[in-house]
Amino acid sequence: MSYYCQKDPNWGNLTLGNTKLTMARYGCYVTSIAMLEGIQPDVLLDILNKGNAFNNQGALLNVRAADLLNRSYERSFMPEGMCIAETNFYINRVFSQHFFLWLNDRNKIVDPLTGTRKNNNYKIVSYRIFR
Repeated sequence: MSYYCQKDPNWGNLTLGNTKLTMARYGCYVTSIAMLEGIQPDVLLDILNKGNAFNNQGALLNVRAADLLNRSYERSFMPEGMCIAETNFYINRVFSQHFFLWLNDRNKIVDPLTGTRKNNNYKIVSYRIFR
């Protein structure tokens, strides 16, 4: 599995949908899905952008994204293997949500802010499962 950082100069300046929101600042979810799917973030973003998978505010339309990837989608409060996890750790800062790849391996994650595997120090509020 390749680990990716949302701030990578190869895709950090690319935008989500028709917004001015960049991957570097707002691409944690897309970057996490890219790792889960084994696709480079810029390639995944191109698929999602061409498939109109973002709303006008730059939020990912989960079911649309899952369809584009030939997957199903569900939000859960119990993890089922490796999946995307959501935290509200940064709620008192600029971002109300942050997403990362939960590895289901002794509380290990890959954080797209750094593109590194580490122990999870975030409080998880939900899991996003793409099957």
